Amino acid sequence: MLNLKLISFEFEDILNTGQMLALSFDRLQSREGVTPAQLRLAGLPVATPLIGKYLETGRAEFMIRAVVGRPILTVNEASDLIVREGGMPAIGSMIKIPGGGFFAGNSSFDSTFPNELPAHPVRIRPFLISPYPVTIGEYARFISDGGYSRDEFWSEEGIRIRDLVNIRRPNCFPEKTSWKEAADFPSRYKKPVHGLSWYEAEAYLNWAGQRFPTEHEWEYAARGGLVGKHYPWGDLVSLEEAHFGKQTSWGPETVNLYNTGFNGFGLKDMAGNVFEWVSDWYGERYYKELAEGLIRNPEGPEEGKYKVLRGGCWVSLGRDIQVQRRHLSEPFTQDNFCGFRAAGELLDA
Repeated sequence: MLNLKLISFEFEDILNTGQMLALSFDRLQSREGVTPAQLRLAGLPVATPLIGKYLETGRAEFMIRAVVGRPILTVNEASDLIVREGGMPAIGSMIKIPGGGFFAGNSSFDSTFPNELPAHPVRIRPFLISPYPVTIGEYARFISDGGYSRDEFWSEEGIRIRDLVNIRRPNCFPEKTSWKEAADFPSRYKKPVHGLSWYEAEAYLNWAGQRFPTEHEWEYAARGGLVGKHYPWGDLVSLEEAHFGKQTSWGPETVNLYNTGFNGFGLKDMAGNVFEWVSDWYGERYYKELAEGLIRNPEGPEEGKYKVLRGGCWVSLGRDIQVQRRHLSEPFTQDNFCGFRAAGELLDA
């Protein structure tokens, strides 16, 4: 596998400043000896769509962001780290999820919310997803790069909401000027960023050259290849596998707290810790509309009032962190229970 830390000679500076680095392809090729085809196979254009565009058009100059240094892991490689070596996928890495078909939602009325019915067949193309929710330390780089004042990363509605209520940070950053301290403090920077709106998460992902997973991609990834199970690892859940049911404590835990709780794709925190925003608008009858036949890569209703949240959080009951459970919230809310996870495209998918 091609190591995506191609620019290790400058990578640490990029991580520290959160700035973009302009490189010519000729310079990168001469120093590292890689070809555009190798970059595509390694998934590099996935993290930064502009690179793929420039490679296709033959332009010499392209931009590489800090997140380009994230390694791309296959499911087998992630499993090797977790099972054979007892290790953890690095924060900031991305895992290739193989395409395939599955039944989304639930077919049983036992302990089921109506919006999970009926179970329906879906086929998902291969894609990338991060093994953990985006962390406070990662999000701090977006802030340090002026992310809240750079309109190019924000949607029109996101700009309106941001400026209307003067949003300049997530709630997990206690003061407007304390992002650096929050990111550097060891007990905080590996926790999921939380207390941010869907629009803030969207701006971060635009800055990072990534995207939200769709609701069905999220559930497909959360199931980890298992069929008909309620949790990412099976049908039973315990406090040793996920951060949930903490009615007397406050806040998420670090993403590497538990040595168990991984699923078959090497993903963590798909149950509990923080709710995760996904790309879809919420539709009460959406699953019923999809139940007519096999659907390929559904992307949700075209519009709505609420965005979908998946996965449950640290105060959720066990039944509310099941993989099929659907939650919702207005996209402008900075709910302290909510975070998000990054996803990306595979050009050869």
